[in-house]
Amino acid sequence: MMTAENSNQIVRRKRGERAQIKMLRILRSLGGKLIQSVFRRKVTVGGRTYATSRYSATPIDLDFEHESWINPIFKAVLEAKTGAFIDVGVNRGQTFCKLLYFAPDRPYVGFEPQVSCAYAMERFIENNDLRNTIVIPVGLADKAGLCRIMRRSGISDSTASIVTGFRPESFYNKSSFIPIMKG
Repeated sequence: MMTAENSNQIVRRKRGERAQIKMLRILRSLGGKLIQSVFRRKVTVGGRTYATSRYSATPIDLDFEHESWINPIFKAVLEAKTGAFIDVGVNRGQTFCKLLYFAPDRPYVGFEPQVSCAYAMERFIENNDLRNTIVIPVGLADKAGLCRIMRRSGISDSTASIVTGFRPESFYNKSSFIPIMKG
């Protein structure tokens, strides 16, 4: 049965929807340039400039100095071996950033089960037209199925793991299920 309160809620929702549609039309009429200038920023890695999101729940981590102790090892491995780079656990792109620095044209295949991280990387790949780069939104394990991923913080936790006993149980305070494939 329709009540006055239900009727008022419907009217408010319809007004809100109309306002959203009007705002979208205004933004479309600007050709997207305003949106790009407000929400994107340019970052230079290894002499090349990339567009990345300025505001994101899961920002791509293009900080080359992150874990800088591994940079000489990373460089040596990339110089010694050719072929595609396989990244198991893309997360926010910390390792991918090093690949962009040392070997930006090398084919890249990343596996990332955290949906927010995989989506952020897909947006980065698309925004920068990286044709030799792919992120597959699954985890790798010894069998296919569903698996519990343990996290300490939000939906893009760089400490997340599916490996039981990797850290003390008390380290993690959240978990969810992710798809895994044999790899």
